[in-house]
Amino acid sequence: MEDRIVPSKPSKLGRPASLTKDHVMSAALKIADENGLSALTVRGVARACKVTPMAIYKHVESVEGLEELAFRKAMQAMPQPELSGDWRQKVKSIWRNFRQMLQTQPGAAAVFAKRAMPTPEIIRATNQLFEVLGAEGVSGDIAFQVYDITFIYTLGSIRFELTRAENARRGLVEAALPNTNLQ
Repeated sequence: MEDRIVPSKPSKLGRPASLTKDHVMSAALKIADENGLSALTVRGVARACKVTPMAIYKHVESVEGLEELAFRKAMQAMPQPELSGDWRQKVKSIWRNFRQMLQTQPGAAAVFAKRAMPTPEIIRATNQLFEVLGAEGVSGDIAFQVYDITFIYTLGSIRFELTRAENARRGLVEAALPNTNLQ
C-alpha cells in the first residue's frame, strides 16, 4: 500500500486530524516491542493511534500487515553499516547492525523469526552484502553460502537470546565445562 495521509473525522477518542503510515508503523512497533506479537492487533494499534480500527485498514489489510510495518519501522532506524576496511569487516558491520537492531527491538525480532519478508529495507541490506562480496570477487554459489551462513548464525543467536535468560545460558555453559578441555 502506498504511503499517504488518511483524513479522519474527530471522535471522542481525540484522534489527530490525519493518520500517517509512519504513525501506524510506530504504534505497531511499540506494541510488539512492549507486549509481544500476540498483542499486536488492529484494535490495539487503533487505540494507540486514537482512531477507529477502520482507519488502520486504510494502511494495512491484516495483522500480518501490521507485523510487516513494525519490522520495517525497526529496519528504517537501523544505522547504516561501516563500509570501510577489508571485506570481512564490512560483512561484520552489516550483520552487527542488523543483530543489534533485532536485540533492541524484540517485536521486530519476533516478526523476522516468524517469516521472511522481502521489504525494501531487507533488500537494501542484502544488496549491500552482495556488493561487498562481489567487490572481493565472491559471487554465485559461494556468495549465497556466505549469506546463508551469516544469516543463519545471526537469526539463530537472536532466537537463542530471546528464548533463554542469561542465567540459563550461563548454566548450560557451566554444565558443559566439566566434560570438556576448556576449563
